[in-house]
Amino acid sequence: MLQSDIKNMNKRIVFDLYREHLELTRVEVSKMSGISMPSVIKAVKSLVDSGILVEMGARQTAVGRKPLDLRFNPDAISAFGVSYEGDRFSVGLVKIDGTIEARHEVRLSQETARDIGDRLIESVHSILDQVDMTNRQVAGIGVGIPGVVEPGKKRIAFAPLIGVEEMIDISPIMDRVQAETGLAVYIDNDANVMALGEMLTRRVQRHEHMPDLMYLNHGTGLGAGLILDGEVRHGAQNLCGEIGYYITSSDAQAVRAQSGWLERQVNIQALRERFGFDDTNPSSQEAVIDHIVRHLTPAIGNIMMLMDIDLVVYGGLIAEALGEALITRINEAVNYVSFKPVRIEAQVSEEPGIIGAAALVINYKLDELV
Repeated sequence: MLQSDIKNMNKRIVFDLYREHLELTRVEVSKMSGISMPSVIKAVKSLVDSGILVEMGARQTAVGRKPLDLRFNPDAISAFGVSYEGDRFSVGLVKIDGTIEARHEVRLSQETARDIGDRLIESVHSILDQVDMTNRQVAGIGVGIPGVVEPGKKRIAFAPLIGVEEMIDISPIMDRVQAETGLAVYIDNDANVMALGEMLTRRVQRHEHMPDLMYLNHGTGLGAGLILDGEVRHGAQNLCGEIGYYITSSDAQAVRAQSGWLERQVNIQALRERFGFDDTNPSSQEAVIDHIVRHLTPAIGNIMMLMDIDLVVYGGLIAEALGEALITRINEAVNYVSFKPVRIEAQVSEEPGIIGAAALVINYKLDELV
């Protein structure tokens, strides 16, 4: 590993510790991280210089030299996060501690990619008009897209839920957004950014450290974001987490023009057609839950065993509508078929898509910002 890589890794570790604990001394950081004191001093200096850490003065101690406290400053840097599900297009300005400072939401119907670019530009300017950004940095814009995405090339491989059946290049649209807002744009799959948002919220609010996590997004579609060893797993073709294509029969052929087999059994459209399901006022609730549990249990159980993951966070419109009753039932069902304990929990974050999309930006840009 190059010396510069080690420095950047140390900065990220120190950044994460302060974001979680808010106020620490350099000595505490060195003890908690295992990083040498000289390296901690260098990392802390770069964070102080960028305004992310603020010196608070000497801490009172009974004897010896008084260590200097440093406090995390969540106002130093913000990023825009964009969540796009069904007809809901939400944009939020998010601080680096995961706090949503302002948001703008619009309802969409049959918009083209160009229209989405226009909506994004309008939303960013609307939010910036509301918030005082004096002496603050905005790192960029992160966008979660419901489909198979090539993040680096800004291409959508396919996304049947939004009418994309073949590869499309959205870089011209994202470049126009960047030109009109002055902010770099980063994209990823929506479930991937939701997994990031949930992990950040759990770490900051609950001090939970989970190297592995699966976020199951169940609503208009069905997808999953997988975090393994603290990093989002994309896969060679960016298909990791496409649980909607799970099959139980060799006859279930997958094609780009339509959603996957499992998704077609349990998405909102399927539940509406079969049960008259209304996500705002669930009817035939028990029958809907039975149907979902019967279809999702094998998929979740197999993935948990294959990947050796202990925590599934179950979110999305369906999970929100059916609530604890669905979570309890699917927990029982998955643990019945698995000999290893599995936790299936409701999401902690109120807006994991917005928070995670903003966190995506910080992950890309932290080394440049600090």
